[in-house]
Amino acid sequence: MDITILATGSFADVARDTAETFGWNWQLFLSQVISFSIVAFLLRRFASSRSSEYWKSGGVRIEEGLLNAEKIKQELAEAERRYA
Repeated sequence: MDITILATGSFADVARDTAETFGWNWQLFLSQVISFSIVAFLLRRFASSRSSEYWKSGGVRIEEGLLNAEKIKQELAEAERRYA
């Protein structure tokens, strides 16, 4: 526990002093919480579905690339056997 809390009194007094020092306004805080909630909801609703589709398609492209690389290795091995 912080020594300043013990020296000055209760935690509520310290919180009140800090809020007064930094100019905490509950209406402003509430409006920011509401704004953040709206933006978070909109991002989750619209942006996350598009970004998840993008990442899934990227995974498919990576898998296709790995399959193509394996196919090319096999063709190279076959061509080397034919050459030898």
